[in-house]
Amino acid sequence: MTPADLTHRLRRLGLQGPPATLDDPQGLLRQLEQTVQLLEDATETLTAVQVAYDHTASLLAVLSVDGRLLNVNRAALDLIQAAREDLIGQPFWTTPWWRSSPAAQQQLQQDIGRAAGGAVISGVLHLHLADRTVTVEYHLIPVRRQGQFTGLLVEGRNVTEHARLVETLHQERAFLNAVLDHMQDGVVACDAHGTLTVFNRATQDMHGLPQRPLSPEDWSGAYDLFQADGHTPLRPEQIPLYRALHGEAVQDSLMVIRPAARAPLLISASGQPLRGEDGSLLGAAVVMRDVTDEQASRAQLEHAATHDALTGLLNRAALTGALHSSQKPGRHRDVAALLFLDLDGFKSINDAHGHHVGDEVLQVVARRLTSNLYGGDLVARLGGDEFVAVLAGPCTATQAQMAAERVLAGLRAPVMSSAGTLHLSASIGLVTDLRGASPDELLDRADRVMYQAKKAGKNRVVPEEP
Repeated sequence: MTPADLTHRLRRLGLQGPPATLDDPQGLLRQLEQTVQLLEDATETLTAVQVAYDHTASLLAVLSVDGRLLNVNRAALDLIQAAREDLIGQPFWTTPWWRSSPAAQQQLQQDIGRAAGGAVISGVLHLHLADRTVTVEYHLIPVRRQGQFTGLLVEGRNVTEHARLVETLHQERAFLNAVLDHMQDGVVACDAHGTLTVFNRATQDMHGLPQRPLSPEDWSGAYDLFQADGHTPLRPEQIPLYRALHGEAVQDSLMVIRPAARAPLLISASGQPLRGEDGSLLGAAVVMRDVTDEQASRAQLEHAATHDALTGLLNRAALTGALHSSQKPGRHRDVAALLFLDLDGFKSINDAHGHHVGDEVLQVVARRLTSNLYGGDLVARLGGDEFVAVLAGPCTATQAQMAAERVLAGLRAPVMSSAGTLHLSASIGLVTDLRGASPDELLDRADRVMYQAKKAGKNRVVPEEP
C-alpha cells in the first residue's frame, strides 16, 4: 500500500493528515487516539442501532448472500424463546421459526432464492410453535452496497390477531350470507352511493338475475320493475330501495317484477335508510315479499264475500253496498232504476228434476240477465230464484221499461238442461223513483211491485205506481 492509498483511507475514516511514520512518534500517537475515538463512536452507534433494532415491534433479521442468519432482533427471538448466539450462522429456513412446518421451509427457501435475484418478496406463513400457531407477514428485501448484492433484510410482522379478526369477519360474513340466502323473502341493500351490496338468493330468484353494479337510475329497466298495475315502469324515485336511500320509511309498497320470459310477481316491499351511530347515512335496505298468491287468494276471498257462489253475480250485501255508495255525494254512478225479478214456477223445476237441474237453470238466468243489460248496470242474486238488476243512468222510465221487457224476453228462450229443454218466465217489479230511499227501502218496494206482477198473471213487467 502506498502512502497515498493510506492517506486516502485515513481520510475516509475521518483522520486528518498523512500517515505518521516511525520517525514521528507523536504523530503516530495522535492517529492512534483518533482511531480509538472513531472505534468508540462506531461502537456506540452500533450499540444504539442494536438497541433500536432489538426494541422495534417488527420481526427483523439480516441474512447473508446464501441465506444464513447474520443477526436477528429481540422481537423475533422472543417469539420462539431462543438465544441469538444459538441461531447465528444457520440457514434461515432451518431455524426454529420454521422447523415444524416443512411447507413453510420450502416456501421460504424458494423466496430467499428469488430475493437474491434482486426482487422484493412478500408473503404470509404460519409458524407452528410448541404452544401456538402464529401467522407472520414477511418481506425479503435485497441489500446492495456499491451496486453489489451483499445480503437480505428480513422484515416480519406478527399478524395473528389481525388474521384471526379477518377470519372471524369472513365467517360472520359467510354466516350472514347463509342466513340471507335461506330467507324466503328477498333482501336487497345498497351503500350510501347507491351501489348494491346485498342481493340474496330469493331476490335473484325473483328477478331471474344476479346482482350487478348499476346506478339507481338503471335499476328499473335492468330489473324489470313496474308499478302495481304491471304495465307502467317504475321511475327511479318510485323504487322502494331508492326511496329508502333518500330517507323514507317504506311500508308495504306494491310493485311488480315482470321479467320478459317469466310470470310477473306482485311484490310488497318495506325498508328504511341505514345510519351509523353518528347519524351518518350508510345506505338502505329493503325486504321484498312475494304476495302474488296471497293477493290472488285475497281477491278470491273478497270475490267470495261479495258474489254468489253459484252464479258469480253480486250477492245481497254487495248490492246493498253499491247502492249505498251510489247515494254518497260526489259519486259519479247515477242509478236510474231497479228491477226485482222472481222466476215463475222455479220450485216445480226443482221438484221435478232435482236441485242440480235447478242450479243449471239459475246459471243460465244469470248469463242471460248479464247479456241483456249494459256494462254499467249491476246484476245480483238475492237468493233462491230472486234477482235484482240496477240500471245505471241516464235512463228514463220508458227506457227502464224497455230494458225490463228485453230481460224478460231473453228469459223466455228455451233452456237446454241435463233434464232436457225447459221453458222459463219471470215476474219483474220495476222501480224508477229512487229519490230519498235507502237501499233496503228500494228493495222492499221493488219486491212488492214484483208480487203485483205475480198476482197479475206472472210472466210480465209491472212498474211501480207513482
